[in-house]
Amino acid sequence: MKKFIASIVLLVGICFIGCTDSTMASLGSYGQRHHVRMFNGGTLVAEWYSTGKVTTMSDGWQFMDEKTHKLVRVGGDVIIEIAK
Repeated sequence: MKKFIASIVLLVGICFIGCTDSTMASLGSYGQRHHVRMFNGGTLVAEWYSTGKVTTMSDGWQFMDEKTHKLVRVGGDVIIEIAK
């Protein structure tokens, strides 16, 4: 029984370690400007720069557009990078 509990604890610990890089990157990008590009069939159809953090939703992403200062929600083939 002790080996089983130890195995569960080890497995949960490994799961948390695996998520650390993405979690830290997400927290580190808070407030930074992002370049958001949306594609359809491999063709760029729209792009924006966010005023800050891009957040995930159940069916896509949302952010404040730097140019219009309006909320934008996108889904589908989207690439999001920290803007330089």
